Amino acid sequence: MPKGSETTVKECHDCGQSGPEWCSINHGVLLCDECCSVHLSLGRHISQIKSFKRSYWPPNQLNLIYEVSSNGANLVWEYGLLDPQNKVPRKKPSAKDALP
Repeated sequence: MPKGSETTVKECHDCGQSGPEWCSINHGVLLCDECCSVHLSLGRHISQIKSFKRSYWPPNQLNLIYEVSSNGANLVWEYGLLDPQNKVPRKKPSAKDALP
């Protein structure tokens, strides 16, 4: 991750666990091991996973992920959960929830 990112982004965007080691590139969110396995089970056509420790990151891609994740990527993906017009309230899924 870019310098200084350890102090800015240090939680999984899905469950809040500290020390995310994975990233969903097309969603711009950082993930822990457990949430990474959930994203992997969704399929590569839905969530493209990449490891911070085991993969090569071009500097421009790493900076883009850092900017998107630290500037509210979840606000985009979780908008339906927060939408006041939504008639049926939904809870944010957790990694332990069964897949539909």
